[in-house]
Amino acid sequence: MDKLLAYEISGTGPSVVLLHGFCENRTMWRHIVPHLASHYQVLTIDLGGFGESAHLLPKSASVAALAQQVQQLLHHLHISKTIVLGHSLGGYVALALAQINPLLCQGIGLIHSSAAADSKARKNMRNRVIEIVQARGVKVFAQQFVPSLFLPERHQTLKVAIKEAQQMALQTPKASVIEITKAMRDRPDQIQLLGTLECPILFLIGKQDQAITFNQYLPQITQPQDAVIHILDQTAHMGIWERPLQTQYILYNFVEYCTQTSQII
Repeated sequence: MDKLLAYEISGTGPSVVLLHGFCENRTMWRHIVPHLASHYQVLTIDLGGFGESAHLLPKSASVAALAQQVQQLLHHLHISKTIVLGHSLGGYVALALAQINPLLCQGIGLIHSSAAADSKARKNMRNRVIEIVQARGVKVFAQQFVPSLFLPERHQTLKVAIKEAQQMALQTPKASVIEITKAMRDRPDQIQLLGTLECPILFLIGKQDQAITFNQYLPQITQPQDAVIHILDQTAHMGIWERPLQTQYILYNFVEYCTQTSQII
């Protein structure tokens, strides 16, 4: 079973899966897990290429391939129904997972994440990241890229959080940074998928997020049959670190709503 993704399970009850973002790992959820695990079984996963799954970077890296690895782990753990919450890259993987197995998801949380494909400008940015990492390595990337995901006006206040996120990025293999950047650049548009899913969809949005701007969400939030929308002011792309208490509260309430909704149905 050495091909299974690294994971941890906390708590008992209905299943919740937490998927981290790009150049992160499952420890990023450490402030969220205890609150959720008081009433739910929480599965945190290191996606292929990251954390303790660093050696499991898919040979043909794509968001769909990452989702297939998650599906394999869920099958191994006999999880057939779950609520999937994903930060950034994790949200892309959650949508790909729902496309593979629409009946799996009782709810999907897009936490600073998007169903839209990359714009031309965003693709160009991804290409610049690839060039920087190829030429100068992961360290320069971590020093420059990670702080830009946090609200600039709060960098001093969030100094410890930024350092923690940078340490995660520094632990990411160079090949993973390059190949998963390509995978994010080339992922398909999933906006239409949102309208086909019967489960609730959470959009947790940073109002000042420069990675996924507020206007980019407008074509998406009207698509789901059941959309739950939260907007965090004075927050960029890293609300889990920037607004931990609010994020904890929002995620717990969304999970509770999904479990109640599934019982009604």
